[in-house]
Amino acid sequence: MKENVKQRRLPGLDVSGIEKTQLLFYDNEDGKDFTAKVLKNIRDGKRFVVILDRRFFYPEGGGQDFDNGTINGKESRKGGEVRSCRAHKVKDVHFREGDAVNGSVNWDRRLQHAQHHTAVHIINGAARKMLGNHVWQAVREKTLEKAHLA
Repeated sequence: MKENVKQRRLPGLDVSGIEKTQLLFYDNEDGKDFTAKVLKNIRDGKRFVVILDRRFFYPEGGGQDFDNGTINGKESRKGGEVRSCRAHKVKDVHFREGDAVNGSVNWDRRLQHAQHHTAVHIINGAARKMLGNHVWQAVREKTLEKAHLA
């Protein structure tokens, strides 16, 4: 099932003419390593914002924190969304637009998020069974350290 993933918007970045980023995690939730084409490099202060044609990095959404990892061995952190393009903040860039790059998801982080995500659903399901269908997960947060319902 596809969840509605939202990501922080990055206003002011020109992405005209750039194709939509293919979100690989929808078809392979266990995917970690991937090859992608660099569609755009944009300097954003001390970091670069990189837009790839495809990725396994899961964005922030549904109370779940974002994935991080590496792009060509360089740390990739939370980026954002500009229209349908998904961006990644990378500290140092040694590739150009059009280059093929190798991406890798920090699997330990992803696994912890997935376990917290599952725990929230189990606890919510048990609460609904015991207390009734009026119980629902209105507010939730899933980070590396904790997962909670309110």
